[in-house]
Amino acid sequence: DSHVDTFLPTLIKKAADTNSFIAEEGVKALCSLCHSCSEIKVYTSLQAISSVRANPMKIKHAMAYNELIEKLGSRASSFRELSGLVKVIANFMNEGAIEVRNTAKRGLFSL
Repeated sequence: DSHVDTFLPTLIKKAADTNSFIAEEGVKALCSLCHSCSEIKVYTSLQAISSVRANPMKIKHAMAYNELIEKLGSRASSFRELSGLVKVIANFMNEGAIEVRNTAKRGLFSL
């Protein structure tokens, strides 16, 4: 958990790489990180990198939130940062790129 802040931005960048092999492995590592670390630590780390500009990285950023929601599962209603999580996912719905909006829709439907 202590290194989530260091690894998360790098994994999002690798998951959005143009090389498909690197991107696939980056997605796997990002999903593993989201499922293995504490929910609040992943959430705060994702919040810290909210200024992502490139659409491929925004897609992976939204995907990481979706992985967090998946990990929370039925405990999502008791997550102390639920209102902030819903706001972030809702903000992704205002993005120009359809892929970002579709990724955010999956997160909202999961909630």
